Amino acid sequence: MLRAGHLNSTIRLERNTATMSAAGKRTPAWATLATLRAEVVRLPVEEIQKEKGKAVKRPVTFRTWFREDVRLEDRIVFGGFAYIVKGFTELGRRWAIEIQTELDGAV
Repeated sequence: MLRAGHLNSTIRLERNTATMSAAGKRTPAWATLATLRAEVVRLPVEEIQKEKGKAVKRPVTFRTWFREDVRLEDRIVFGGFAYIVKGFTELGRRWAIEIQTELDGAV
């Protein structure tokens, strides 16, 4: 059960859009879809080996009230960092949503 008292963080759900410059060139930009209250479910850190040393993979799961407009192309901004949406799970009957993300970098 999702309780309002557990929604102690503020996140921003963003979608990638393109703007046109005066020269007609497409420039990618992130547009805010919603600012939501959410619960940060876990913040584990896994070190994985890459070709050129160690990289930090940081999956984070956010739990918030249900939204049907969340897509895999979206990102979440939380604590000054952008997290790419990797998956989402509906909890109950359109009651809440759990969004699985991975750290993308600073905003």
